[in-house]
Amino acid sequence: MPVARVKLSDGRVARFEVPEGTTQEQVIAYAQDLEKQQGISAPAPQQDRLGAALDTVKDLPRYGMDALRSAGTGAMDLVVGAGQLASRFMGDEQRQRYADYMRTREADYQAGRIHAEQPDVGRFTGALVAGGALGAGAPAATLGGRMLQGAKIGGMLGLTSPVDPETESYWLAKGLQTGGGALVGAAAPAVVEGVIRGTGAAVNALRGQIRGMRTSITGAAKSGRIEAALSESLSKEGVTWSQIPNDVRASLVSEVQKSLKAGGTLDDAATRRLGDFLRLRIAPTQGQVSRNPLQFAREQNLSKLEPGRPLAERFTQQNQQLIGAVDDIRASTGAKAADPYAAGQNVVTALRAQDAARKAGVDTAYTKARALAGMDSEVPAQPVADRLGKIVEEFGSDKIPGAVAGRLNEFGLMGGKQTKLLTIREAEKLKTLIGNNIDNPATPGGKALTLLKQSVDDAINNIGDDAGSQAAGAFREARQLAAGRFESLRRTPGLEKAISRDFGAPEKFIESEIIRGDIQGVANAMMRMGKDARREVQAAVLDWIKGKGVTGVEDAAKFTQAGFNRALGALGERKLRLIFAGNRDALRQLQALGRVGAYIQSPPVGSAVNYSNTATTGLGFLDQFARMATLGLPFKPGDIVRGAQAAGAVRAPSPTQQLPALLSPALLDRSAILSGQLAAPAGALSVPLLLEQLTKKRAQRK
Repeated sequence: MPVARVKLSDGRVARFEVPEGTTQEQVIAYAQDLEKQQGISAPAPQQDRLGAALDTVKDLPRYGMDALRSAGTGAMDLVVGAGQLASRFMGDEQRQRYADYMRTREADYQAGRIHAEQPDVGRFTGALVAGGALGAGAPAATLGGRMLQGAKIGGMLGLTSPVDPETESYWLAKGLQTGGGALVGAAAPAVVEGVIRGTGAAVNALRGQIRGMRTSITGAAKSGRIEAALSESLSKEGVTWSQIPNDVRASLVSEVQKSLKAGGTLDDAATRRLGDFLRLRIAPTQGQVSRNPLQFAREQNLSKLEPGRPLAERFTQQNQQLIGAVDDIRASTGAKAADPYAAGQNVVTALRAQDAARKAGVDTAYTKARALAGMDSEVPAQPVADRLGKIVEEFGSDKIPGAVAGRLNEFGLMGGKQTKLLTIREAEKLKTLIGNNIDNPATPGGKALTLLKQSVDDAINNIGDDAGSQAAGAFREARQLAAGRFESLRRTPGLEKAISRDFGAPEKFIESEIIRGDIQGVANAMMRMGKDARREVQAAVLDWIKGKGVTGVEDAAKFTQAGFNRALGALGERKLRLIFAGNRDALRQLQALGRVGAYIQSPPVGSAVNYSNTATTGLGFLDQFARMATLGLPFKPGDIVRGAQAAGAVRAPSPTQQLPALLSPALLDRSAILSGQLAAPAGALSVPLLLEQLTKKRAQRK
């Protein structure tokens, strides 16, 4: 028994063994009675607190051993309960012997307890630790899965918990234990997790309210200052505040004001996202602007339920607006072609016209050169003959094609009899013949002919008379113009293909030469196009991008940001700038469209969007429970919350962010799941205790 120490009026310290639960007042009253019996008249005795504390410290080992004994007994209760269950399938004698064992075990345990009249926390803890081992595995990913785990644990604990041997109906008690344990084990995770998350949210909200009060006091939440801040931020995104409809502006300011008063701050990233939406005149949702993973997932999941109809309608509208935005950008180009065929034909025609003017200049220069009187001036043939001899020595006579060798023989340059005079006119013809026979300048034959052609050029440039020199200069000028044209064709594959006799299918021309062309080729081609041709290219490119980003037709058409942004990525920003040079607004609209599509359709990291449409929330469980015949509620309780969440999500979004939570969502989530996992066996074990208490009270009443 516990020992109490009291300092008597004469200075002596009295020690008493007192029953468990004796109060300080009872100890002092006892001491006073003792002094009266001994005839001592003095001030009331005082409890010796120091001595009592020392006695308590001395008793700590005893209390510790008692706690360990209680915990061990609680852990073994499950084994005893399982044995009791097994004995029910044995004969009457075995059942009776096991019941006697249980009575003796319980009596011995209670006799050895220090605080027998107090709740047996140690025994419950031991049973909880042992029972918790049943749920020691990883918790399920969804609340529904964790509730199912809790039901299994609760049912198992109810099945193995002992039943008071004095109970009249063992199977009734066991059925109540098992069924009640399963029910409580299933409900415990939902209740406990909800309480912990709700408490954490309340704590975080309180912190935000405190910060919001400071914002209100400083005037940062005033409408005028909010408008000025939004106007400045949105102007950087190319959105003019005054051009936003009045109702949208008013709603936007109101939502920002609410957020600031709740402790939030303006978020530059969210403002940029909102600017993209406003640029395209597409109404966003809260989760799309904030990119908050939980809010985004909630909106997507709610849109699949009846209370989330406003969200479903908003998403449908956004899909139509995204597709319509591509069409609007195309219309802004001013292109006249209605399809890729017409667009390709128009571009080819424009490129041919551009090259035709340049070719006409080259032809005019050659015609002028040929008309000069000095065209028949003699070209010195000896330098050509000398160079030809070295070429034959180095490369061999077989590297000179027969047609070229025959022409050289006419001038007596290959050892034959000269039949023609080498004039400027004839020398130009010879150069043309040599050039036409050069297939590859890098081969030995190509190198030999190139050197030979150069020797003819040098000979022409060495003409001594004025008339001949003038004619040679005119040909040099014509050749330079022709070389410039051919170099332009070489550097612009699209232009070279356009003027060819067979340029392919018109509907494939823009895709092959612009969309899939190299950067330099596209730059040269766009530079050589007129304004109308550039518009046709822009429209055709937009049609190609739309084909990659929109699936289905008419009412079934669906905008897919993944395909759309892949198309933009395939073109690349550099090529897009070349294509849309002179129409930067269309390019900005196009890029904003890709970003907005991602904001709408691409879930942020950590967003648990329920694409499988399975019911995984506690509200779903509550709905099912509410539809039970015993309750008969005329509505689904969860619909009230869902409807409010959906309505809030489609209001004017607030480009703000809240302070980092005092209790982070990850911490709350882990704490809630761990506590819920522990609550399942705790709740299940409380069922047998409750039934035992009810049984005892019922027996006492009898």
